[in-house]
Amino acid sequence: MDEFETKNEYRIRMKERGIKEKKFTEIYEQKRKELRRERAKKRIQLIEQYNEKLNNLLVASRKPIDNLNLIFQKYRADGKYFPVYISHDNVTPFNGIVRVSRANARTLKKSIDQLTVRAEVQPTINNRKKLVNIVIHNPNTGNSYYLAKTKSHKSRHIPVPPNLKATVKFNEPSGNNALDAEETGNIVVEIQNNGKGSAFQVAIRLVASEAIRHLDYPSEKIIPEISPTSTQQVIFPFIINSYTIEKNRIIIPYFIDTYHSKSS
Repeated sequence: MDEFETKNEYRIRMKERGIKEKKFTEIYEQKRKELRRERAKKRIQLIEQYNEKLNNLLVASRKPIDNLNLIFQKYRADGKYFPVYISHDNVTPFNGIVRVSRANARTLKKSIDQLTVRAEVQPTINNRKKLVNIVIHNPNTGNSYYLAKTKSHKSRHIPVPPNLKATVKFNEPSGNNALDAEETGNIVVEIQNNGKGSAFQVAIRLVASEAIRHLDYPSEKIIPEISPTSTQQVIFPFIINSYTIEKNRIIIPYFIDTYHSKSS
């Protein structure tokens, strides 16, 4: 305390000093945290770059592997999958699942002795070897099944996704792309799966335009499964209902097709 200042002036000066010190401390701590975050960020980036390079080297070293031992367990109807166990000498065993619709499960089970397994072996960071890109092929049906880790059966997604493409055609007897009186027409929808995974419970819906609201037709159809590289077709028949139509012709200008795939 200065001998020439009052007690009140001293208290004010010390209070202002405390405020300045607190502000300085806050700025210092903030700068220190920013430096720590920046250093941690750089370390993470270096680790990620190292892991990426290492992973690329490991992936590049993958090699096909033969003579795999395949064991199918009991089909899980509620989850629609087969638990499988795949092993090979000097390779970490693979516990996984094969998603198969209930419609195809019995056929696959009967063909177990004819199934072929394709896979690649990849080194790991801890000097082990693991199986990757495992595919089970059924020569009797031509279907291929991509395996997922065991924990994936809790998910509602297909391990390898399908890639669906739709084409639409309108067929009617007169060939004028219109429904004349007492004619019945069909809208034909073809769904092609260009992906590597099967699509399950594919729903195809027709959304009516104003012109076709006076017709009777099914609004939705379900395809249980579309295997990879295969095409499925559904037909929607159009029939004129009892609604009074002023004109003798209904032109089908367009319709909107929506389709989606649900995992098994």
